[in-house]
Amino acid sequence: MAGGTKSPDYDIITGAFQVTKDASFDSFVTKLNSSGNALIYSTFIGGNDDETVHDIVMGASGEVYVTGFTSSTNYPTTTGAFKTTNMGYLD
Repeated sequence: MAGGTKSPDYDIITGAFQVTKDASFDSFVTKLNSSGNALIYSTFIGGNDDETVHDIVMGASGEVYVTGFTSSTNYPTTTGAFKTTNMGYLD
């Protein structure tokens, strides 16, 4: 599951990509076990301003793709990303 949260104490696992919320409203990505009672992974994803996830898809090898928006000027990107800087208010 994925979405956005204002909660600074949303359940995040040790060693997550991002363990603290950086803005008033950050994205999260969480996967539960098949019983729905334990976290497999859970992380915030965000920068110095607000963002949220609008859609999530899992690839054949288990990779996760999310879409949404960000207002952050330092949103985390990966090497080779198509666009690595915010070009306006909502990207």
